[in-house]
Amino acid sequence: MDMPDGEAAQELGSIAHGPVLLTTGDGVAVGLRCVFAHRTGLHLPIVLIARDVYADAAARRLRGHGDELRVELGPADGAAMVRLSAFATQCAGGADEYRQESSYWHPGLPSSSPLALTVSWPAIGLPPASAVLHLPDLAVLARAAIPLY
Repeated sequence: MDMPDGEAAQELGSIAHGPVLLTTGDGVAVGLRCVFAHRTGLHLPIVLIARDVYADAAARRLRGHGDELRVELGPADGAAMVRLSAFATQCAGGADEYRQESSYWHPGLPSSSPLALTVSWPAIGLPPASAVLHLPDLAVLARAAIPLY
């Protein structure tokens, strides 16, 4: 699982993109809270809410099979998409609702813009859904990240 390096963990990233709803409907909604630019990569906090039969499927798949939300980031033309792994996840819910908040890390700063962000979880009935992110100059934003120390 990719994690931010020590330097990124000791700074507040600069906000590169605001919230965006990636997909909603059929009992599952996924949203990107924002994109934080750090000197060494991008941090993407993502929220998934599943209801009813989708909630049950999500909880079972995550517990029993290690299956999870699939997140990919790459150029908007679809070439060279990179699968991201969550470095931190919190889950909660019962039979009627499942909520998952995960933090994803993309090492390095992509040079291309716009970027496509694609999410899917076929095992629970969430087909691929994409959003195009128009990001400002990431190198400039990353230099503005605020150190915590």
